[in-house]
Order: sequence, then C-alpha cells, then structure tokens
Amino acid sequence: MDDLRSSPTLPVALLHASALVAQEFPVRFFDRRLHVEDWESELIRRLTPDVFLVGVTAFTGPMIRSSLEMCRLVRRLRPELPIVWGGIHASLLPQQTAADPLVDYVVEGEGEYPLRDLARALAANRRPTDIPGVWYKEGDQVKGMPGAPLGRLDDLPAPPWHLVEMDRYQPRYNGRRSLCFQSSRGCPLNCSYCYNVVFSRRRWRALSPERTIEQVRQVVERHGVEDVYFVDDMFFTNRKRALAIAEALKPLGVTWQVQGVDILGLKRMSDDDYGRILDSGCGRLTVGIESGSPRVREAIHKDGTIEDILDVTRRLARFPITLFYSFMCGIPTETLEEVRMTVDLMFKLMALNRNVRVSPVYTFTPYPGTELFEIALQHGLRPPSTLDGWADFRYDQSRLFPQNKALYEALYFTSLFLDDKAREYGAPGWARVLAKMYRPVARLRAKNFFFKGLVEKRAMDLAMTGWRGEGGDHPATSAAHT
Repeated sequence: MDDLRSSPTLPVALLHASALVAQEFPVRFFDRRLHVEDWESELIRRLTPDVFLVGVTAFTGPMIRSSLEMCRLVRRLRPELPIVWGGIHASLLPQQTAADPLVDYVVEGEGEYPLRDLARALAANRRPTDIPGVWYKEGDQVKGMPGAPLGRLDDLPAPPWHLVEMDRYQPRYNGRRSLCFQSSRGCPLNCSYCYNVVFSRRRWRALSPERTIEQVRQVVERHGVEDVYFVDDMFFTNRKRALAIAEALKPLGVTWQVQGVDILGLKRMSDDDYGRILDSGCGRLTVGIESGSPRVREAIHKDGTIEDILDVTRRLARFPITLFYSFMCGIPTETLEEVRMTVDLMFKLMALNRNVRVSPVYTFTPYPGTELFEIALQHGLRPPSTLDGWADFRYDQSRLFPQNKALYEALYFTSLFLDDKAREYGAPGWARVLAKMYRPVARLRAKNFFFKGLVEKRAMDLAMTGWRGEGGDHPATSAAHT
C-alpha cells in the first residue's frame, strides 16, 4: 500500500518516543525512506561527534533488515556508540533482541519515559540498570526490567514535529495533504492475531478532546495539513469523546479519516451520529473485517457477525463516507473454502455500498506472543531464534500452508485492483490508468479464483522495480537515530 502513496507517512511512533528526550537533548531524525539512493552517506553525515546514543525502531519482518543495515554502518564507523532498539518487535521479544551484537539496549513498550531516562543515564556515564522497560547485556546474560505501567496521554507533551521535514510526510489523499495523527493508544478487544493484546495489554487510553484539537490545530496552522488521518488502534471506543472531537474539527476546515474502527462500534452509532461525523469532514473509516467465514471470525475472537457487517454497510450506503475494509487469509485452520467465503463477502460488500473499498487480501503472518502465534506453532510454524532471522520472516518463511503460497500471492495481487484505491491514494498517473484498465480482469480472476497464467503480476513486479529504482529499497523501510 505504501507504493500507492505520493509520499511516505509520518514516523509517528518515533516522534512520540522522542517527545520527552527531545526536551533535554538535541535529537536528529534519519528516515531511510527519504534517502533511498544515498542513505549511507546521509546517515554518516548525521553521525557527528556530539551523538552519544543511536536508536532504531522496527516491526516484525523486513523492516528489521533495514535497521540492521544501518546499525552495522554505525558500529563500523562509531563502535563506541550505544545502540538502542525499540518498536513493536523489540517489545514483543526484548530479551532475544537485546542478545544481538548490534543491540546494546532494548526499550520495551512505549518509549517516552524509558528513552529519556536511558539518555540521562548514558549522558552521566551511569549504567542504566534500574530503568523500567530497558533491557541490556551483562556478560553473556540479558537483564532488564519489564515496562512501566501505561500512563495518561494528557501528561505527555505534543510530538516534536519540528524535528522532521513535515512537508515530506503529507501524502495526498483525494488530492488533499494528509498527515498521520495519533489521539489514542491501545484497544480493549481481544483479536488473537493482534500485537496490541500483548503490547498495550488491552488497555485503551486517549488524549482528551481538548488536547486532541489543540495538537491538530498546530499541524493545520503551521504545516498546511488539509486532511487528518487518525491512526488510533480504536477511535470510537468512547463514542462521546469521538463525537466531541468531530464537532471541534469542523471550524478547522479539514477532512479526516480513521484507521482503527470495529464493526460493532459502528453498529452502536445512530444515523444521526453518522450524519454528524460526515458533516464534520469525515471522509473514510477503516474497519478490520479480516474473514468472511463465521467459524474463522469466532476462532480469532473477531467481534460482530457477518450480518452485522452487512447491516452497517447498508446503513452507511446513505452517507458518502468511504468504508475501507481490510481482509486477510492464511490463518491457521482456515480452509480454501473459507478463503472463498472472504472473497465472496468482499464482492457482496462492494455491491451493497458504492463507497466500500477493500484492502488487498493480506496473508497472515504471526506476531510473537499472540494467541494465534501459539496456535501457529502447533501447525508447523518454526520461528527464528535470532533478530537477524526475523528480518526475513514472512508468511512464506513461516512454513504455514506452503502449498497455498502461489494462490495467496495471486489473490493479494488481483485484489489490489478491485476498486479505485490507486486514484484516491494519489498514485502516479500511469499507475492509475493501468489499474483502471486491469480492474475488470482482476475482478474476474479474484471472484472465480482463476489465477492460471498470471503474467500481469510479473509485468507489474518489473514495472514497480523500475519505478523504485533498480536495487532500491522498499518505501516501507524506515528507522531513525537519536
């Protein structure tokens, strides 16, 4: 999906992690996505003599590879510099991550307080052995303390947006300059595939409506933001708060969209509520549907029935709000017939509501520590034992359903083109034209599971390689140093 965007999205997690430490120490960001061709020279330029701590972030999978490459460069040039890892993967596997030779410290969980306290200790030449959430090596052993209790978001300062080139992080959505913004963290739901159950312990915490609007106003007035993309894990957990934010957004003249929405949260809202969020500028709601199989949905603890999904989709058909529904396949115990049920539901939803957009059918990859990860172990998953091994971890390396690998890849490819996502995400003109031309074929293939002779996938792979630059990095890889 990042390939469709006109520019990278804001490194939200890094900005939040830097919020406290930036009040006491100079902080510099390096985002490899902005320097695909010359990232090494750009990183070297930032490694000035005053740098005393380097930090990277990564989620499970290929992003680890990018971070490891940058850490190797840092280690070679400045072997005395301590390197700290944070983010989702390091938080899920802090001890294994800390054991890697390119890692000196790991911050487990939310980074604001432990990163600041770690920087304080290192600046004072003190061993950071008593900081909640910080892991470290002592000889051949990894030691540390679990993360601190999750605190109130209103107690934290606004993200230090001045540390990044904000103009470079506003991809166009429907022609408007859009910026990612987080107003709440965590989710009370219990989806068995989601890292959040482990990372946030099913706790939901939010900025007050007043603090939310205060921060949104800052980015609108200072950086020309026209569309706010709330990347909350579950925005409508508190309906009253969500509607208060919607009302307060109206005078700012922005459109807005939400990443984290559940189907029952939408079902509990009235038609009047729908009208209020539409009137305030809401243009899109992203809802995790995941599967069209009632059995699979129950197995992964996905709230809401298929009839709930259809009902909400019908009701919202009266309102010009895009419903972006996400799906996945390859879930342990899922049958191919149940994958077909998911695809059938996708087409049914698009027929019910012309404003429905569907994600490509992603292939499930298990997150360490989740319930579905443990189930995957029982079905043949062989997880990596090192940080470097996790860098190459994708569904096809997990040894789950290897006989279906080609089908999953074909389904992912064709489902990319079932609707008008390419136009809405501001993809290059040539990509929009090709996507529109290919849509009837993609729909025919996906609906009938007819993937024989999929030469267009190979052609698209070659075209995308040429667009990125031969040997270039995928736009989704990123990291930063402090």
